[in-house]
Amino acid sequence: MSTQIRNTHIGRLSLEINGTEGDLVLQSKDNFMFQIDSFLLKGARGTDKAYKELLVPAHYNPLPPELQAGSAFNVAQLYLQIYGDLRNNTNQAPDFRTGLAAHELIDKIRLAAETGERQKV
Repeated sequence: MSTQIRNTHIGRLSLEINGTEGDLVLQSKDNFMFQIDSFLLKGARGTDKAYKELLVPAHYNPLPPELQAGSAFNVAQLYLQIYGDLRNNTNQAPDFRTGLAAHELIDKIRLAAETGERQKV
């Protein structure tokens, strides 16, 4: 496993995931810091290494289209999730458990990289 995380004056984020069935690339569009940028998602399957843009289904973005990417967009998404949780007695908004699960996943990835063995997630 190889990871490089750094803050630059450009602020461009590029995240690449390579798997046995294909590759995914997430890139920032506007070169802002990743917390407030909009993103382009591309993918390639099998031996075809030509990346194609992948459209994110509309149900993943329930906000009005006139609300553009940026800090207000991200806060609005979070508030919408919290509102939904309060209204529907659900737990969709990120919380401590979400952070814990992310760290446990990172630990499994690190262990798989160190040992070369698949880990059950």
